[in-house]
Amino acid sequence: MEVGSEGQVGRMSKWDGSTRGLLARLWGGVGWRDVRGGAVFTATLFAALAAVQIGLALLKSRVPQASVDIYFHATYLVIRKNHLQILLAIANVSFAVIYFAGSRSVTHPLSKALGLAHFVLSMVGFVFLTVTLSWLTRELPSVEAQVRYAFLLVTGVLCLLLGCAILAVNCALTGIAALRSH
Repeated sequence: MEVGSEGQVGRMSKWDGSTRGLLARLWGGVGWRDVRGGAVFTATLFAALAAVQIGLALLKSRVPQASVDIYFHATYLVIRKNHLQILLAIANVSFAVIYFAGSRSVTHPLSKALGLAHFVLSMVGFVFLTVTLSWLTRELPSVEAQVRYAFLLVTGVLCLLLGCAILAVNCALTGIAALRSH
């Protein structure tokens, strides 16, 4: 499939050997101006964020790091920064797969605006959690600093959870639109 100048999707007769032709075959001809292109664009953003997170985790794994002990309901969780980044990367790959599958198999596309909002909240949550964990491995100088870092940690977690809620709303709205059309 190939996208024309007007954004219409047409059949591609054969692969012409170019990079654009290869990308058109890999993405199934979904163009940026196509209705479904928003979900593919969001999937690409999440995949790129996951690649950055994996890269940072691999870079940080070469340097010895202190772990963070988190006391939660009479249980200690020991987390290193690169472990958290790998877990966040796995979550972002999952989001990329959801958006990509949604663009390929659903008759009604996922909302591009909600997908971008989900990506922005995930990015903010990733930055807050990374910054907070890098500061938590150092000595905390005062109670003020501890409150500020705890606020950043809670804000990062809430951003990630709100992003997941936006994904759920996006999927629900798509499901409702698909059921109404039948």
